Amino acid sequence: MRATKAAPHRDLSRPSYRLTLLASAVALSLAGPNAFAQTAAAKADEKKADDGKLETITVTAQRREQELQSVPLPVSTFTARDLEIRNVTNTQAIADYTPNMVGQNNTGLGAANVYFIRGLGNTESIATFDPPVGTYVNDVYVARQAANNFAFFDVERIEVLRGPQGTLFGRNTTGGAVNVILKKPGKKVGGYLEVGGGSFGYATSRGSIDVPLSKDFSTKFSYYYNKDDGAVRSTTTGERLNKRDNLGVRAAFLWRVTPGVLWDFAVDNTIDRGDNTFATLVNGERVTRTGLRANNPGFFSAAGAPLLRGAKNGFGNGNEIKGNSVTSNLSFALAGTNIDFITGWRDTKQKFAVDFGNTPVPSGGFTIANDARFKQFTQEVKATGDIGNISYVAGAFYMKEDNTTDFGDILNTVFSGAPAPGVTLVLADRLLTSTTKSNGAYVQGDWKFMEKWTATVGLRATKETKTVSFRDQRITPPANPASLLNDVNLTANGIPLSQDTSLTTPRLALAYQLDKDAMAFVSMTKGFKSGGWNARGTAPGALTPFRPEKVTSYEAGWRANNSDNTLRINGTAFLMEVKEAQITAGVTTPTGVQFLNANFADMRNVGFELEIAATPMRGLNMYLNVGAQNAKYENIANSVKTQQTNCQLAIANGTSRANLCGSGIVKTDGSISDPVRVPPISINPGISYTGPLGYAGLKVSVGANLSYQAEMKADVANTAISRAHSSTNASISLISGKDDWRFTVDCTNCDDATWITARLAGLDYLSPPRRYNARFIYTFK
Repeated sequence: MRATKAAPHRDLSRPSYRLTLLASAVALSLAGPNAFAQTAAAKADEKKADDGKLETITVTAQRREQELQSVPLPVSTFTARDLEIRNVTNTQAIADYTPNMVGQNNTGLGAANVYFIRGLGNTESIATFDPPVGTYVNDVYVARQAANNFAFFDVERIEVLRGPQGTLFGRNTTGGAVNVILKKPGKKVGGYLEVGGGSFGYATSRGSIDVPLSKDFSTKFSYYYNKDDGAVRSTTTGERLNKRDNLGVRAAFLWRVTPGVLWDFAVDNTIDRGDNTFATLVNGERVTRTGLRANNPGFFSAAGAPLLRGAKNGFGNGNEIKGNSVTSNLSFALAGTNIDFITGWRDTKQKFAVDFGNTPVPSGGFTIANDARFKQFTQEVKATGDIGNISYVAGAFYMKEDNTTDFGDILNTVFSGAPAPGVTLVLADRLLTSTTKSNGAYVQGDWKFMEKWTATVGLRATKETKTVSFRDQRITPPANPASLLNDVNLTANGIPLSQDTSLTTPRLALAYQLDKDAMAFVSMTKGFKSGGWNARGTAPGALTPFRPEKVTSYEAGWRANNSDNTLRINGTAFLMEVKEAQITAGVTTPTGVQFLNANFADMRNVGFELEIAATPMRGLNMYLNVGAQNAKYENIANSVKTQQTNCQLAIANGTSRANLCGSGIVKTDGSISDPVRVPPISINPGISYTGPLGYAGLKVSVGANLSYQAEMKADVANTAISRAHSSTNASISLISGKDDWRFTVDCTNCDDATWITARLAGLDYLSPPRRYNARFIYTFK
């Protein structure tokens, strides 16, 4: 099959670009940013910003409120104000401002975010896989990748924790955690309303209002809506693809039951429609003057996925996720101890049919149709307090997840290159039910054993049980009963239907307070991600299990402010060792796309992260974030060594290399690949200024930032390279003198840079194109 032509890009290895980047980095390192959040309260943010000082940053990265500069772990924090300045409208975009983090939409699914932190991530959305970067909303864990991409209701701050969080956040956070904290209802009537529009038919509206019903009972009602017409056009069907149509409503309640009892409760409902198909440019040029990209699948929205059983048979091209969730935190203050009962319930339905092939036939080239439901319940009890010189956090965690996935794979042999062109085959049609039960108990204490020394000791014990069950649903069953996808045949192939994992993960840290404005620390943290199954296999013997992924991270760093609190410089060096890394890959074969998911190797990553923030003058904020890392696979599995040997023999003898070379972590030349989405260098400088306009009391705010990533691999077998690239965001706002309205015009990827974000089945997925937007925000009290 002929690969799509690589997208044009800027050669950032040229001296002129290197000098520009270096000059930006040096200038900003002398002045610095607001890359971290400021405080939990937006009004305090604005007031302190007017004072020309950096804010005291409050985080809950250790499950209790602390000042960022006293926390011995790497965490980046973004307030609502930070998100506004950076034009961030979903959690994926924060990766551009976090060292050693890569974020993008999953292939095919525009509503699922893929996060890679320090080289650990997962591109698989099916329920037998877990993401290694956990997402938490108001302390409640979000298990499914399908539900981790949302436009914001009313955000107080977002914290990104880098490295394993195996003690306090615990579950499946080998790479890190994204912790989203939404604003609580206020004590006074107030809120905001936002409307806007922009490129590709983009339209948005958001709003929130606080309505206190008494001095002890407050409510908040929020909504968002955004849509666009898509930036890709199918040259076969003429349809616009990669569209968005999202809606969410949320109601939150805060009840001060007694002086020592507080109940924080919220419910929400969201609908997220959006696909992420492959795209390309035609002869290096745009398809139309509007900047649309192109692809040529034959599958279209009005079609139905043929030959499949159940509702998915009628699904046309697209992706829809409907979610409902409830969060509750009942908090008690008892004799110096705070006890939180944190409850979460989520019910998510996902329906999609996506063509992963470039064949202009009505059924598409390689189409996956999916009808799934994910139900999750979590309960946590957490206690925080102080005993003498020891501050502690302790608790217990329980999670129950029930998932049902009805999915089928359709192949047109034109796409696969098989000798029978134009034949449509049902490779698989199965019903998967899976469950997860997770129980954990944790404790962590910070002991200030000398005036300037603090030791942290933490431990978490976790037990998880997972089960799977398959039922073959092909309308025309295979002639050989042994090829049916069911539990009997899985067991006959030696594949277990359940997995149990019991592990203890510790954390040790030692911090030294150099003076009142500077701290240094060293730490060791372990984490793990439980195993699963290669559920996308199309034969019973291919539904193989994989083992838990275990991570040990060693870190050393510092946190420092200058004496007048106008400059902050934080740095962290790390060594991360991953045992039996869970690696996902996909390769095109004559029988369709083969998904490979296994513990192919260990991984080792060494790196450094620098975050600088400064306010050199009143109203001026500058920042610089730098990430550097070097990741390699180690201790290659014997099965991979055998594959590598056979690949090299095939190259030498001129025989078929199918399933040998360019498959898994074996490259097309027979060597072992490099870990995917690990840019050796990433740089993010930015600047914003707010000051008087000199007319009618108005103010103006301007901001710009650059996101640069060095060359990295875009697929596991390293057949696709995401070359060194940079993109620029910019905005300008007109603000009333009373700060009650703001009109903003912004652009994202202003220079319209293009790079490959992923490759699947030989097809490239490209970065989002340049977009212009305008928004009007009115705040009322």
